[in-house]
Amino acid sequence: LSEAPDPAFPAILTDMRITVPTSVGTKAVAVSPDFAGEVELVVRANGDGTVTALLPKGRLSVYTLVRFGK
Repeated sequence: LSEAPDPAFPAILTDMRITVPTSVGTKAVAVSPDFAGEVELVVRANGDGTVTALLPKGRLSVYTLVRFGK
């Protein structure tokens, strides 16, 4: 058996980019039971039928979902 890395979940050092087809949506929000409300994310069109949302690394220290919509 191999040993688990230490730390098991190292800190995320950079913002996360999430790319989806434009049919999924062109707007995105981050939601979590660990913070109030929704946080609107920066979304950019890529010109190839996709968009990319930027999730700041600080939002990844707690349970966070990204929801896309139109």
